[in-house]
Order: sequence, then C-alpha cells, then structure tokens
Amino acid sequence: MQTMPSLAMAPLVSAHRFRPQSLFRPESVAVLDADGDVGGRVMANLLASGFTGAVLPVAAIRSVLGVLAYPDIASLPLAPDIALVCGAATPELFAGLRERGCFAAIALAGGSGLRALAESTGVRSLGPYSFGIALPALGLNATVGHLKPRVGRLALVSQSASLCRTVLDWAEPNGVGFSHIVGIGSNDDIGFALVLDWLSRDPGTGAILLDIRLIKDSRAFLSAARAAARLRPVVAIWSGSRLNDPTGCADAVFQAALRRSGVLCVTRLEELLAAAETLTRAKPAAGETLAIVTNALGLGRMAADAALRDGVALAGEVIHAPGGLAAAALAVQGAGGVLVVHTPTGPGDAETIAALAGIAGTARAPVLVCALGETTGAVNRRLLAAAGVPVFASPEQAVRGFRHLLENRRNREAARELPPSKVLLVAPDRTEVQRLFARLRSADRDALTQEEALALMAAYGLPTVPSRAVADAEGAAEAATLLGFPAVLKRRRAGRPNVWSARSVALDLATPEAVLAAAQDLEQRRDPAAAAGFLVQRQVGRSRELRIHIGDDPVFGPNIVFGQGGPFAEALPDLAIEMPPLNLTLARSMISRSRVASTLGTLHDQPSANVEAIADALVRVSQMLIDFPEIAEL
Repeated sequence: MQTMPSLAMAPLVSAHRFRPQSLFRPESVAVLDADGDVGGRVMANLLASGFTGAVLPVAAIRSVLGVLAYPDIASLPLAPDIALVCGAATPELFAGLRERGCFAAIALAGGSGLRALAESTGVRSLGPYSFGIALPALGLNATVGHLKPRVGRLALVSQSASLCRTVLDWAEPNGVGFSHIVGIGSNDDIGFALVLDWLSRDPGTGAILLDIRLIKDSRAFLSAARAAARLRPVVAIWSGSRLNDPTGCADAVFQAALRRSGVLCVTRLEELLAAAETLTRAKPAAGETLAIVTNALGLGRMAADAALRDGVALAGEVIHAPGGLAAAALAVQGAGGVLVVHTPTGPGDAETIAALAGIAGTARAPVLVCALGETTGAVNRRLLAAAGVPVFASPEQAVRGFRHLLENRRNREAARELPPSKVLLVAPDRTEVQRLFARLRSADRDALTQEEALALMAAYGLPTVPSRAVADAEGAAEAATLLGFPAVLKRRRAGRPNVWSARSVALDLATPEAVLAAAQDLEQRRDPAAAAGFLVQRQVGRSRELRIHIGDDPVFGPNIVFGQGGPFAEALPDLAIEMPPLNLTLARSMISRSRVASTLGTLHDQPSANVEAIADALVRVSQMLIDFPEIAEL
C-alpha cells in the first residue's frame, strides 16, 4: 500500500480565500468519493499522470488504488489546493472544505447551486458535470478522460466532457499537446471569464480553444476574451446555436461579438481542430496573399483553385519546384503565407520532408505543408507534425488553415479598434430626440410613426425623404403638390414595420388627382395596423435598397445589422452584424463582409454606390444607439 509522506496537521480553519493559483498551479489534490465510479477513474488518471504533489483520496474504504484513504475532509493531513468532488456537491461538503481551508473545487458529477455555495462558503468551483482539469506540464490529469494529454501549448476550455475526449483522441496521433484542459461544465460558478484571465497571462499557452454552450455574464466574458485575444489566438465554437435559433440570428450576433473581441469563430468541429493545429504551430499571417510552391504542378493548381474558391488571394503564379521545395519556399518574398504542396515521389522524399521540417521556424511568413497520400503521406505528415510544422492531408484543408490565420489577423486588428463613445464630427440634435421620446412616454407609446422615425434619423444627420403627415385625402393632394411629383402615399402606422403591402402604399402618383384617388382607395381597404391619416413623400428615383437594423440580443445586447433591403431582404437574409460603437473603419469592414457588397459597384444601369456615405450612415445609427440605449429596434 502506498502511503502519504508524513505531514503535520494544519489548522482546521483557514483565513485564506480562493486563489486562481490553487486551481491552475496546485500542489495537492483531494479526491472526494474516491471509491465511486467517477472517483475511481479520476484516481487512476491522477496516479498515472506523474503528478508529484499530494493525492488525498477521501473514501469509505481504507485505500484506493493502493493509496491511503481518509474517512472525511476534516481528517485530511493538509488543506488541499483542489477538491475533486466526484459525488454530490452539498452545502455540508462545501462547508467542510471551507473549514479545512480548501477554497477551490471541481464538481465532476451533477448538482446545482454552486454559485450560492460559493457565496455562502467562499469555495469557488468548476462544474457541475465538469470534465476536470489537466495540466500536462505539472503531470496533473485530474479528469474523467480516457487518454493522458501530452505537453504542448494549446489550451482547451470546454463545457462538454465528450468534446474534451474527442479533442484528446484527435490530438494524440496529430502530435498536438496541451498547456491546459479545463472542463467548465455547466459553469454555475467559475465560468469562462476567470479561466481566460488566467490563460491570457500564462506564458506556456500558445492558443486557446473555447467550446461554448452558455454564457451567463457576457460583459465579463467579452472583456476576458478581448484581453486574451490581444496576446494569443483564441478560437471559439458555439454548440447548438442553430438548434436553439434556426434563423441563425443568434449565431450571427455571437460571431459578431466575439469577432469584435478578436476571437476567431468556427461552426464545425473539423474547423475547430484545424484551427487548433494551425494556430498553435504557424506564425501569424504576414499579409493577405498566399504563395503556392509545389513539386507537382497539377496539384499546385488544384490548391490555387481551392484558395480562390475560399476567397484567398494568390501571390502570383504557382511555383513549380520539383527539385527543391524547401529552398523555393524560403525564397518567396512579399506573401502573407506560403503553402507547400508535396506529392510522394519515392526517391528523395525523406530528404525533402527533413528540409521542410527545418524551415518552418526560419521563414518570415508562415509555411503550411500539404503532404499528400496515405501510405507514405501519412508517415510524412507525422514527421512534420512532430517537428512543429502545420501539416494537412489535402489542399482544401491547408487553404482553410491559412484562412484561419487571415481571419485571426483581421479579428485581432478589429479588436484594436476602440471607438470613443462619441465619434461624429458634427453633433446630432440630441435635444430634439429627447423631446420626441418625452412626448412618446407622456402618450404611453413605445413605437414611433413613420414621420417621427424620419425626424429621429434627420436629427442624427441621416438624409431622409421629404415627407409630410396629413389628416385626410385632400391634405394628401396638397402635400404632394408642395413636395413635387412623382409622389408616394402611405397609410400612417405605428408599430413594428413590415414590408409594405398593397393595402397601405401607393406608388408613382404623378398628379394631385392621382393622389386624391389613391387616398380614397386606401381608406376603403382594411389595414388593421394603419392609424388615422396619411404620409406623403416625394418618390426617390431608382436606387439600391439597403437595410440597417438595430436589434437586441438577449445575451450580447444591442447590435447593428447591415445588408440587402427591399422585397428580397427577408427572402435572402444578409447578416453582416457588428456591435456598437462603430467608427468608419469598422463600418467599412462591416459593409465588405455583407453579401450585398458585391452589388455596390457600377451596374449596367446605375453608377457605383457611395460606400463612404453608407459607412457614415452606419456610424450615425451606432451613435444614436449609444446616446439612446432605450431604442430597442430600428
């Protein structure tokens, strides 16, 4: 039987409070319910991991896997840094940990109310249903995993124990090691923010993977994510986003919020794993273009096609270098990255692979290798992975790897854009908006009519269509004569606007008589959403219809959507989303990400759109939202 070293009994009550070092740099670990199924797995992993600190099982039996067990928490010979709770997390158990001076716990089984327990006892905890924690550099594997993680520079923070096992299973044959594996579980208490705060300062962490199911404090999370992404790549996936919201709006807002914090978001597990491999091994992208070097011109051209399909610009022609791939890759100048496509040739392959393994650290730009084949290609990939080279089995995977480098570069640049709370050179008429909102509140209204909304836009310097609200058909004809023809006539309405129907709008009215007839016709039609009176407008000429929409996400709060307008806006949703505040740089980037951006150039019957004016409008809407956060939707 193994026994613990002789330890003097520490006082039963400690004045210490929770310290992150206890969780992430522990010197002793207690395993509660160590004789149960979960406790037995955790004990086996701990003893096999090479942890040199004290392992203290608490169980109803005399020993667990040959280690002397203690009957209860109070009898432990020292205050452990971490308590691994492998059974029920109860108030009595947490009170016992506090009395013994242990203020960090991991709840690997079920339970609830961990936040309340933390407030009443001071004991902070991961979980419930945590995968556990692994710190390979310390030889600590306090998890329910099936494999021992190797030492490396990737940190995995996940709410899912099954995803942790999957990533571990993928990492071993791919030669990927870890600095931390942290199971957040249901994050009742300790969540992503505290873990990210630690990882952002950890010199042994090169990149961070986040598997997110639920964010409870978006402000703390985004602040911690921004701090971490300033220093190292952070990649996130949100599991179940489309299941929870089939429209994709919540997923788009999530990606916008994380992109603004410098985090790279992916939507598929294979992308998460590819990003992990690329970002932990490759240098940051040195620019936007990709050079392709190959020993087989046909396959190099396939890689070029894959890059162009993925929106990656090429740095010149494909370089055919059958006799010296490594030298040709090193000779590339001015590219943001280099993709080496190697196809097996038999003679000389070993020398080529060895040369490629040696250049990754010396090239100025990132060098990614696509080592094709399986019989010899798989062996080549293992050799390159062991040398720390980002290596892929197909050109498409390699191109996605470089795209991840580009997106990470762009996101971190966006995160450095920190617009002040006021960005407009000409101050808007905030007083007029305050009066307008005061009138709405006094009338117990929560939605603006069309003319009130246009007045709000005008107060913020947004150009609006000349309009007049009138009470009756005769007034509509007079207003149209003053505004000019052709005119548009709309029923006045308040409430959430939808696409105008034939029951509420008349277009192309060229004379006062046409306006009068249209008004009389609209009055006869039944439109339950209509209010009394009409809105008369000067009809604008043919133009592109765009949409700017303000929404309010339940997790991340206000957001701004830009994209296609008009009758196709709902049929072909275009979700380019940003979080306020915006400046012109962020607004231009937002426009470029939208699908409608490709239609803003010169068309056969229209000149190019004024993109700077569109960006200015986005900034003004953003400023409006900052000034008046009570705006729920626009």
